[in-house]
Amino acid sequence: MNPRHPSRGPIVVGTDGSEQSIVAVRWAAQTAALHDAPLHISLVVESSLGSDDDDPPRPAALLRVREADEAIERAADAAVAAAHTVRDITIGTEIRTAHIATALIERSRSAAMLVVGTRGIGRVQRVLLGSVSTAVSRDAECPVAVVPAETPLWDRATTNPVIVGVDGSTAEQAAIGVAATEASLRGVELVAVHTWGEVEPLAAIGTDWAALRRTEEALLATSLAGWQEQYPELTIRREVVRDRPERGLLERSRDGQLLVVGNRGRGTLRRLLFGSVGDALLRSVDRPIVIAR
Repeated sequence: MNPRHPSRGPIVVGTDGSEQSIVAVRWAAQTAALHDAPLHISLVVESSLGSDDDDPPRPAALLRVREADEAIERAADAAVAAAHTVRDITIGTEIRTAHIATALIERSRSAAMLVVGTRGIGRVQRVLLGSVSTAVSRDAECPVAVVPAETPLWDRATTNPVIVGVDGSTAEQAAIGVAATEASLRGVELVAVHTWGEVEPLAAIGTDWAALRRTEEALLATSLAGWQEQYPELTIRREVVRDRPERGLLERSRDGQLLVVGNRGRGTLRRLLFGSVGDALLRSVDRPIVIAR
């Protein structure tokens, strides 16, 4: 592990027993191995299937708990195999009955990263689509990685770049830091993408687009100031793109292995994570996306 980038705690991954969520487990295990960090696998049985302490458990809850034992064992086996491609790591597991968003947010308080999948048998899917995703994105105290089921794994981890969205806000620095660390540990290029050009049609009349582009290039340079010195081994490429943020980032993510964005920003980039644009990006992107705090 690079001593300049120590992990603050374990990488935590949520699983629900589905084959799709095992992809997130494998990605989390490989990432934990890169960080030389422990991996914690959490399977949360939704509390609505359980019961209060004073009531006997319902048959559905008992069935779910029995299935959970088998699911957590499958996830642990997959994690061991995936991490071994880099190095062996410590892997812990847990099965809990709780409200899923609350349980994941609680785990994020001591985690270096929280990892979930985009498809599943219901529980993990709700983490990303709906009120739970909003709660996790807003309240998690560590970066949140969203891993699609079709994610290419180690075949691209040593070649394809890490992409980071840069919008000129002060909050973006956390995203650049996460992206730079991941690119450095993977030994790949970091591509910083700044999108611009959202101008109302009437306001566009008489706009000096060349001057505006120079302004946006200067903004990107300012945002990246100092990062090359912190990561001298890292190649950082700048891209200034006149496009809508969600479309520009989605297009460039196809050439990358990981997309990193901040959970706060200015203008449309902020709406990537809070609203219909965020849902569209999460459903469309076929690479892991990390929401950095």
